Amino acid sequence: MKRGGAPWRRFIGVMSGTSLDGVDAVLLALRGEPPTLQWKLEVHRAAPFPDALRRRLAAAAEGDAVGVPEIARLHYALGETYAACVMELLGEAELDPAEVAGIGLSGQTLYHQSARANGAGGVTFQLGSAAVVAERCRVRVVSDIRAADVAAGGEGAPLVPYADWLLFRSVDEGRVILNVGGIANLTAIPA
Repeated sequence: MKRGGAPWRRFIGVMSGTSLDGVDAVLLALRGEPPTLQWKLEVHRAAPFPDALRRRLAAAAEGDAVGVPEIARLHYALGETYAACVMELLGEAELDPAEVAGIGLSGQTLYHQSARANGAGGVTFQLGSAAVVAERCRVRVVSDIRAADVAAGGEGAPLVPYADWLLFRSVDEGRVILNVGGIANLTAIPA
C-alpha cells in the first residue's frame, strides 16, 4: 500500500489478557520512522477462547497443581489459537501473509512478579508458542517482549509508553492515555 511518499508496512499485534476472555489481533499499517510515524488501524479481530481452553488456563494461572506436560500442551494450544485468529484476520482483510512485515506476540501471562515486589529482580512467564504462530501463518514473529524487558531490569511493559508517545502525542495539548487491562496504567504525554 503506497499513498504518496514512503510505503505503508503492515504489522499484526496479537495478545490475550488475564481476563481469559480470548484473543485480540489487529492489523496495523505504519509509514515513516519514529518519531514521525504515521499509523492506520485496518482490521481488528476478537476471538473468544474455547471454554475448555479457558478453564485449563484459569487452573494453571490460579496455581492449581498442573504438571509440565499440561503447561507444554497449553503453550502449543495457545499458539494454535493465536495462529487461527491471525489467519481469520488475514482472511477478513483479504491479505496474503507475505504482505505482513511481522507479528508481535505478547503471549498469555501465566505468572508475573515485578522486580520491586520480588526484591531481587522480576520474574515472568508467558504461554503461547511463537514457533507455532510463525509456522502456521508463514510470517516472522517477535515474542517474549515482557520477558526481555524483565531480564533487562524493567517492569515487563516496555512497549506501551513508547507506543502511546509515538501514536498519540500532540504539539498543542497534553494527553493522558489509559490502558485498561489486568492492571490499569496511565501514560502522561506533555504537549
